Amino acid sequence: MIRALIVVKRKQGSDPTKDARLQEAAEAFARYLHSFRTEKSKESKHGKMGPIGKLLSRMRSGKRGDQVLGEAIRIHEMTAKPFEGQKSTSITVEQFNSLKEGVFKLTEVLDDPNTSPADHKRILETVDAVIYFRLEKARKENLVKGLERFRAYLQTKYDTPEELAEAWDDTSVTWEKIPFPTSKYDKNPKIKAEIAEYLAKLKEVLLEEDMDEEDTQA
Repeated sequence: MIRALIVVKRKQGSDPTKDARLQEAAEAFARYLHSFRTEKSKESKHGKMGPIGKLLSRMRSGKRGDQVLGEAIRIHEMTAKPFEGQKSTSITVEQFNSLKEGVFKLTEVLDDPNTSPADHKRILETVDAVIYFRLEKARKENLVKGLERFRAYLQTKYDTPEELAEAWDDTSVTWEKIPFPTSKYDKNPKIKAEIAEYLAKLKEVLLEEDMDEEDTQA
């Protein structure tokens, strides 16, 4: 059954792409994507947008509300990767709520009496662009945080950058000039081993934090 929408009318003649509900919808979709994990590559925009890209495509074809929400959930369950220690790819309550908020906020704007069918393409393109911008902004912020965390780890292990450079057998290394800690790094075998050790320890820390959080909520 399609949920009844609470229609908040825009002023006639106003630009629908400036509607505050579009920002709210984009924020909700971005929240969902921040917690979405998949085995598929997320290098391209298509990969980063995950089920949301297909959801927006369905809405371009005229689908709305519960119909498009149900399809998005099915896509999620077919493409999601389970979190550590879990087998289920079922959508979480938080993910569902974010999807639902995004779908119904966007549906409200598309079905607004002051929105013409000619506006729909611009509206959906605007939401798509805002979501992607938020994802890229968050990605860059996470890269900075990840590098800072790795640097802090190295500074507890090595007293000086010279000591680090010697351990890595790389005279160009300084505290400011270290690679991002990714399992894909494969240039210097000593640095690769260091990163692998760091990532293993980081994984343990994050698992402990998750367990502590679960105990607190219990």
